Amino acid sequence: MTSTVDGSYLLQLGVTAGALGLDGAKILDEAGLAMSAELVNQRFDTGVLRTVCNALERDSGDPWIGLRLGAAAALDQGAVGVVRYACGASANVRDGLKRFGRYLQLVNQTGVFFTAETPEGSYLAGVRKRPGAEPHAVSVHFLLAAVYRAAQAMTDQQFTLSTVWLTEPAVEGKPVPDVFDGVTVRTGAVESALVVSPEVMRVQVHPPDAALSERLDQTAQKMIAALPQDDFGTRAKSAIIQLLADDPGLDAVATRLQLSPRTLQRRLKAEGLVHQELVEAVRQELSAGYLQEPTLSFTDIAFLLGYSDATAFSRAYKRWTGQSPSAARAALAKSS
Repeated sequence: MTSTVDGSYLLQLGVTAGALGLDGAKILDEAGLAMSAELVNQRFDTGVLRTVCNALERDSGDPWIGLRLGAAAALDQGAVGVVRYACGASANVRDGLKRFGRYLQLVNQTGVFFTAETPEGSYLAGVRKRPGAEPHAVSVHFLLAAVYRAAQAMTDQQFTLSTVWLTEPAVEGKPVPDVFDGVTVRTGAVESALVVSPEVMRVQVHPPDAALSERLDQTAQKMIAALPQDDFGTRAKSAIIQLLADDPGLDAVATRLQLSPRTLQRRLKAEGLVHQELVEAVRQELSAGYLQEPTLSFTDIAFLLGYSDATAFSRAYKRWTGQSPSAARAALAKSS
């Protein structure tokens, strides 16, 4: 499958470059893009991202421009509210970072965001090369700095680092900027990652944006309220809703319902239900509500529904309704 990048990510690079004094519009133009909100909900080949990153590096003359961009990116714009909504339901920083990483995979498919434990007992949260795709250093650095700032925001500054690893070598006369609050940055490392202590990974994540959370929760609550009560299918659907942003698979749903996978299958079959069909039904019903939320991009909706990318969501939506999500949203806007 061809790796792609979300237009919203490219737009954020351009806008943030402008905030740092670079000509963001010119940089995007080199890749054939206009610095416009129309980039949102579009997907581009990763070669477009590479062109943008090369231009950022060239025009800034700074090998660490990605770190500066990530540190300067506006965390109150774009999909951060959606990510905070999803991560706010996590038990701790470790679980929240996994969800954050899954969202980043939807936005930028050039690298794989990972969390892993080291032999010494610390944890890594970083970006690795995806098979068949080589992430640009500017993009990797941007993500690391942005993840650090977002994690701080979700923990009221309790997310502190032990050190930072970057695979790129040191550059004479170009010191690494201090965007990690004085933490030592090790260049020429085997991974590009934030190194975090086990204690920090257990820190609780604070509740998400209240207004957005309330609107998204209402969508799910309305759906559940319309279902028959004291019904096993309703219990299964409720479990699936809670697991969509992580893993709504049979084993995970069974665990949530305190059943074995085999017992779950048997009970669903007794009511004429199939697990995967239930998952698709939940996704379809929730998507109708999410499309009415204008602040959600199609990538945001794909993330909330547990899809691997926005294209997978668009295909599923067209299969359900016979029209694309963009056509459905346009019809909603026209009728309102």
